[in-house]
Amino acid sequence: MDQNMLASFQALREVYSEQAFSNLAVNRAIEEHRGCDGAFVRAMTRGVLRNSILADYYIDRLASKGIKGIKNRTKIILRMGIFAIEEMNSMPEYAAVNETVSLARGVSKGTAGFINAMLRSYLRERRDLFLEDWHHPAFDGTTDHVDRLAITLSYNRELAELFIRQYGEDDAVRIMEGMNEKKPLILRANRARTDREALMSALEKEGCTVEALAGTDTGVVVREGAPVGDDLFARGHYSVQGAGSLTAIEHLIRNFRESREISPDEDVFSGKTRILEMCAAPGGKTAAMAELTGDRCSITACDVYDHRLELIEKNAERLGLKSISTCLSDGSEHRDEWEDAFDLVLADVPCSGLGTIGGKPEIKLRGDVAGFSRLAEIQRKILANAASYVRPGGMLMYSTCTLNRDENEGVTDGFLREMNAAENSGDDLECVEKCLLLPYNITTGFYWCILRKSAQRQ
Repeated sequence: MDQNMLASFQALREVYSEQAFSNLAVNRAIEEHRGCDGAFVRAMTRGVLRNSILADYYIDRLASKGIKGIKNRTKIILRMGIFAIEEMNSMPEYAAVNETVSLARGVSKGTAGFINAMLRSYLRERRDLFLEDWHHPAFDGTTDHVDRLAITLSYNRELAELFIRQYGEDDAVRIMEGMNEKKPLILRANRARTDREALMSALEKEGCTVEALAGTDTGVVVREGAPVGDDLFARGHYSVQGAGSLTAIEHLIRNFRESREISPDEDVFSGKTRILEMCAAPGGKTAAMAELTGDRCSITACDVYDHRLELIEKNAERLGLKSISTCLSDGSEHRDEWEDAFDLVLADVPCSGLGTIGGKPEIKLRGDVAGFSRLAEIQRKILANAASYVRPGGMLMYSTCTLNRDENEGVTDGFLREMNAAENSGDDLECVEKCLLLPYNITTGFYWCILRKSAQRQ
């Protein structure tokens, strides 16, 4: 049995049946099947998840009794087969069918004949399968225009409705299509060990095709090649970080520098500068701030779980960063001793993650739109605490990796209105910069809002 297909099946079964996160499930599968090709397993797993709803549409059309009577294991294998036929260029169509049938013999006894027949029917009929009046079994009521969009782009209907409601249909389609596209790997050069030009040169010697990430000082786009896990990574020369979050952190540091009225030859960051990240794990943004401030500040990185703080500490050790310390703390619970204590505060809050669907396609299937309002309540608490922790003259950034406007502008704009309406609040906050990156081209969806606290108490 092909180890690549077996590892992919294992990862997919964990995601579908056990609600696992795809990145963790893939890592476990690759670790357990050491002979497999990690790139293949990642591409297959994410691709199948990304196209699940559309694949189920095809399966329902092809099966004589529809999809409802097909067991989960069989459905997973059929989804894999359809994806392999359509998207895995490394496998000819006949090989895709044969490998899928071989997998079925090993993990789903008694289904090989059915799966073989279904996939061969798909090959014959795939050009004529999509009917405008077809009703998806997962949807209730009559199939309408939104249903067809959701099926075609393979999104949970509630998510499709949310994007259309908040962005209009044309932009919603662009957003959903953008998150269905494969994004290149983005790296952040560690200024404590190297610079961007030296890193790019070293990666090119390894056979990678790279370019500078526009709009950043440290970002590198990897167009071809898979450097993660190489010696450069082990020696802390770079980290993997999304284009949106890297751009946001660079903007925060740049805005803070520009807000200080000192000589251009001086650096505003020193051992006296205190920085707080309230929801820090796994520590990518924490490390970015340490690198961009010359590893000279006092940076406190918080999380609610000890094991996640260990991730931050291990990452800082790999990168050679000394300015980071960790603290067990819940960002939604206020700490009196931190009031007016920090020059910079980052509140990268827990969110629905809709901007990361490209890398975590299982979100397309699980989007709990009704539960997003509960997230917004937690986000408001964290933002209010963050504002109280900033010293007069300091800055804070609120950020998310979601495209849900209620968690983005809905939180920051509402918070500013409440602060301005409050009499004798003592805190004068102004919005310095606000940005929403949509998932077009190489970026994922990301939102940030930078606020500055007045240097003088009212």
